[in-house]
Amino acid sequence: MEGYMMNALGHWVPEAQVREIDKVRDGLVHKMVEGARMLEGHARKFREACFAQVSDLVELAAQEHGVAMGGEKGNLQLTSYDGRMKVVRANDSQITFTEGMTVARKMIFDCIGKWSEGADRNLAALVHKAFETDRQGHLSASKILGILSCKIEDADWMRAMDVIRNSIQMVGTKAYIRFYEKDEAGEFRQVALG
Repeated sequence: MEGYMMNALGHWVPEAQVREIDKVRDGLVHKMVEGARMLEGHARKFREACFAQVSDLVELAAQEHGVAMGGEKGNLQLTSYDGRMKVVRANDSQITFTEGMTVARKMIFDCIGKWSEGADRNLAALVHKAFETDRQGHLSASKILGILSCKIEDADWMRAMDVIRNSIQMVGTKAYIRFYEKDEAGEFRQVALG
């Protein structure tokens, strides 16, 4: 609307009533976000092109050895001839947990209660930490899987671990491509795209 600016509440305010600093800030924020949006689009196109080029290289290697490729592409690392740069393509599994995790949690806390009678309550806090959720209410898969690696010879604990294993659900994979180059100390440093 000509001569007006919309405020955060959705009201049209005459430009003459908007402070100059608010107009300058508004213009700067719009310009920066539009620039970021353009970069985001370029980065997305760049990543897509990189994935395609890596797949082409894998196909070329397969043809060189007379192998037909197909299906899911795995993790791989490409290193420059001089060893100063590398590109890593990784596929991470995305998992979630079924309602069985609630049962496993109760079983584990029962074990902790049984074992910690008269013991320091801080011990139980360590296991409780594994079942903390993020802002969206999701459990940390890495923390839960870390519990599975604990070798504890207790029948109740082992049953709880079986419940956890049975509650794991694969919901997909996410592909990543990361770029690295060696710094002055000879350590690989990730080249961040944003």
